Amino acid sequence: MSDPARILYRLDGRGYKAYQELRGRSLQLPGGVQGRLVKVQADPFAPPSLLEMEYRSPGLTRYAKRRNGCAKPLLDYLYRALHKTLPRYSKKRGEGKSGELSVPPPGPIVLWRRALQLDLEKGILRPLVRVGLPSSRRRVLAHEAVETLEGAARALEETVKKTLANPRGLEDHIELWRAQQAIRGWMEREGILSFIARGSILPRKCGGCHEPLEDAVPFEPPASLTREAPTGTRLGNVEGMALPRGLTLVLGPAFHGKTTLAEAIAQGVWDHIRGDGRELVLTDKRVVTVQSENRRHISCVDLRLWFTRLPGRGSLECFSTEDASGSTSMAASIAEYMEAGATGFVVDEDTSASNFIHRDALVERLLGDKTLVSLSENAPHLVREGYSLVIVATGVEDLALSADTILMMHEYRPRDVTKEVKELYQREAPQKPPVEQHGRAGERPLYTERAVESLPRVEKPKLRGRHAEARGMGDPVDLSPLWQLEEESQYSTLVSLVLSNTGRLVGKRVREAVEELAGELTSGRAPPSVSHVEVRPLDVAFLLNRVPGLRARLISGR
Repeated sequence: MSDPARILYRLDGRGYKAYQELRGRSLQLPGGVQGRLVKVQADPFAPPSLLEMEYRSPGLTRYAKRRNGCAKPLLDYLYRALHKTLPRYSKKRGEGKSGELSVPPPGPIVLWRRALQLDLEKGILRPLVRVGLPSSRRRVLAHEAVETLEGAARALEETVKKTLANPRGLEDHIELWRAQQAIRGWMEREGILSFIARGSILPRKCGGCHEPLEDAVPFEPPASLTREAPTGTRLGNVEGMALPRGLTLVLGPAFHGKTTLAEAIAQGVWDHIRGDGRELVLTDKRVVTVQSENRRHISCVDLRLWFTRLPGRGSLECFSTEDASGSTSMAASIAEYMEAGATGFVVDEDTSASNFIHRDALVERLLGDKTLVSLSENAPHLVREGYSLVIVATGVEDLALSADTILMMHEYRPRDVTKEVKELYQREAPQKPPVEQHGRAGERPLYTERAVESLPRVEKPKLRGRHAEARGMGDPVDLSPLWQLEEESQYSTLVSLVLSNTGRLVGKRVREAVEELAGELTSGRAPPSVSHVEVRPLDVAFLLNRVPGLRARLISGR
């Protein structure tokens, strides 16, 4: 009789709460797998229990050591393989979640995941698996529970053995990731913001879909921006569009690929898997998207770069509101992201406040007042300070005059029209009155650092759709502007990570707080959770800055 059988048959027929006796106990499972239930569900209809396993595989250990530095793609591949294998051992064995074996579905990007870790020194693979402990009429089904637990161990053993027996898929997965890292290093050295390989498929099958669009036009880089990126792998050098840092303007007719290009650039912060179409679309990992978020919460953000005054709103140096407008929300987002370490911004006029992007000199003359300094006016200053901008816009005159690169999208094909547009404007554009600035741009701080003064202590954080909710928090936070995230677990990770740790963040600098939280996931210090995956500090900053009840205070200026 197996180890879990001896324990479970003693519980057979008892009430469901008897399963709690298994929590934390070591279980000897088939294939030399050690198991431990780190969470036991309270009810068969509740979210499944969590089984943490330990599996020693000398072959996997030797492979990992030979592939030194490639643990991330190795574990990502094994996770995907385990996700495919578990359903064969998962079986309906009673009511509710009884008999379920699963891990959250992976997205199209390579991530660190808390659900699968490798201790290379000890040669131990540690997966976390959802296990639905079986019951009938809320009473323990011992035999079915043994089958379920043993099935998890067999699925793990099968995953590892099949991967090592036929490692071609794993080799390709690692080789692509190595090529991506090599190109990222080259981009950093060459001052390149984003690289899009020739032949990449940028359009998606549908809005919100990850799958590439069938029969889409493959990406063709404009000759003036085409470069070869070295990979240091058997892929050799890869040809594509190398978009330099600075201000890039994307223009063109409707439905010709402007937004598609901007979205691909924004999502290039992640390393995509083979078959996605964007495998070699790579962008500086510190690039973020900014859009209008009416009525969002803002706490003590320095907006002096963007406004001369806001009637009835008090200090611009420490601006707070529970009801932001489109322009104030975008200005605050840029300042908050700078504070958290962003180096570039993607802005699409379709999701932006138009007055934030473009200056309207006519309205200024009618009002006899200027309260907002637009992005087109501030863009040159941001670029001089080392930030990059990719802006999709149609009313482009102010932006075109200061843009470093101008791309025209036509039938999903980009054309570099930088020289052409600048010559056209210089020849034909009417003379415009000088821009009335409220002091020189360099005299106004880009942002002012803050510390967390207080946060509400909340309970039971959860993700509902694309909204972060928690008891004691007030209004939910809309996470839909975080469309750079490409795996469902990334959203739930943010909610758990931020809202479960509000107490420990008080007194910390905002940047320190977000880096600390994000670092817990990649370092393995985060508590056991099958859905915790890698997110960026910038993503953590998004949610932290929008938590209702956040109170921040200024600590230094720039």
